[in-house]
Amino acid sequence: MKEHIQRLWYLQEQALRKEKLIKEKGKSPYIEKMALLKERANKAEQQQQRATKKLQQIKQSLHKAEMNMRMIEDEKNTLEHQLYENGHFHAKELLQMEKRLQDMKESILKEEDNTLMIMEKKEEIEQYADKLVIFIEQATTKCVEWQGKCEEQQKFINDEIAIINKEIDAIEDHMPEALLADFKKRSVQSQGKAIAKLKDDFCGECGIQLPSSLVQRVKSSSQLQICNNCGRILYWKAENVDE
Repeated sequence: MKEHIQRLWYLQEQALRKEKLIKEKGKSPYIEKMALLKERANKAEQQQQRATKKLQQIKQSLHKAEMNMRMIEDEKNTLEHQLYENGHFHAKELLQMEKRLQDMKESILKEEDNTLMIMEKKEEIEQYADKLVIFIEQATTKCVEWQGKCEEQQKFINDEIAIINKEIDAIEDHMPEALLADFKKRSVQSQGKAIAKLKDDFCGECGIQLPSSLVQRVKSSSQLQICNNCGRILYWKAENVDE
């Protein structure tokens, strides 16, 4: 019986380890990292789309400003030609034309300033869009890398679980049916911990101090000994007494 209890203890340890691996499988750090990075990459793509749209609008504004500047420049040249080469005007007309020419020159300067401002904004958005593209590319590469690591981790866990399942099956095949059924029933009732290791005079799971007579029976008897508080099977092995 002691040998069976020892095997059940090992069976319990393996079952708990399997449960832990299954939880780790669903909580891979790479899965969370990939989710966060993909979310950032999606936001970056949206920002890139807005930046591209804004860039198109700026290019249209720049084209319009350049057209306006050329039109004013042509009109200025025509007026200068009329004023200084072709005509003779009265003083009043001359003053009006000179004022108009001065207004055109000021308009040209404003358009030049506006064009320069638009070009600076265009360059700023282009740089911002380029950074977004680089980030998206890097995020995609990193996600592929993490996906590979995640798959490796999942494969390792699956392999470990497969090994544990074989060990569990091998142990169960050599256990008395009644004892195994009792063990499984207690496991369900005690969240997978049907066996409690003896810790000095205490139950290793619920922590209650056990009667000295029960402690002695656990150490010497070949019969199952049960904790009278938590109902777990008590297990003791001399070399593990201080674990």
